[in-house]
Amino acid sequence: MNIHKYACGILLVALLSSCNKISEDVSFGVTLSPDNTYLAGDEVTFLFDGNPDYITFWSGDLGHEYKYRDRTEYAPEDIESCKIRFTVDSKYGAKYPKTLTLMATSGFPGLAGNNKDADHNLLTTFNGWETVVSQEEFPAKAGNGSTNVVTETYEKDIDVSKYASDATFAFRYQTGPLVPNESQRTWKIFGFSLETVYKNGVVYSLTAADMGFSAFDMLPQDLSPQSGNAYFNGKGMKGTWNLTDTKNIEIQGCAKTPAWENDDWLISSNLQLNGCEPDKSEVIKNINVRLDSYSHIYTVPGTYTVTFIAGNSNIYGESKVMREITFEVKSKN
Repeated sequence: MNIHKYACGILLVALLSSCNKISEDVSFGVTLSPDNTYLAGDEVTFLFDGNPDYITFWSGDLGHEYKYRDRTEYAPEDIESCKIRFTVDSKYGAKYPKTLTLMATSGFPGLAGNNKDADHNLLTTFNGWETVVSQEEFPAKAGNGSTNVVTETYEKDIDVSKYASDATFAFRYQTGPLVPNESQRTWKIFGFSLETVYKNGVVYSLTAADMGFSAFDMLPQDLSPQSGNAYFNGKGMKGTWNLTDTKNIEIQGCAKTPAWENDDWLISSNLQLNGCEPDKSEVIKNINVRLDSYSHIYTVPGTYTVTFIAGNSNIYGESKVMREITFEVKSKN
């Protein structure tokens, strides 16, 4: 009886061991169809030999190259341009014309976010800011009603050599000494964005929602709803940044009374201006189908390297192979 159990145990181990690996290597080959024209706009057809469980296709097109599957940034010399864009509305505060500045820097360590004294000291002593849009460049004239506003749109080139992988942007609102019987300037910032264009045509964009803006009040008031909170960034408090809607960032100045001096920062997180999305592939076959060929249209003339990853898998493991083919696509003209 014990011998029988022992023999059954050996058999069970053997069976489990045989299931613990894929039974055979991946059999997969790729050739180009003899009917291909290799002209831009025509299909290029790839013929397959074998029936792997799955096939992943890297076309070699822009954004779909296997060699760039892990790339998350470009070198600064690969950048064609980097621009910042936004629109501002200005109203009220005719005697507070110079209250808003947009700045940029590299090397800013970021706000602690939970230590008012430390962050106040950091903003007081950090001297690496450079002006992107000065107080003089923002509208000096202001509208006088909720619908009567002065609007300006800004597009500025950013020096990527300084800020490529380490950029922080900040708006600073400063009223200076109080002006008797005068309400302070209110600003709205619409559509704040950064756009990096690379020499190969790829465009990388960031909106305000991507930039992790946070507010800091250098002169927080012990008033509701702020209650002395230097990090307050919501509605209902004059002289503080309102981040409720990042598409429409606003700072509303104080009315004629009560009024107080304001020095309020709106600071982005550390940004990567030369960032990019890793190149992507496409799964063209899974275990449920058989695929003997695949076609793709190349619209731009050039030399392409196409990569196929084919594999077999089960719950115990995976085997895969890579096949690459390089060819030239020519213009029809």
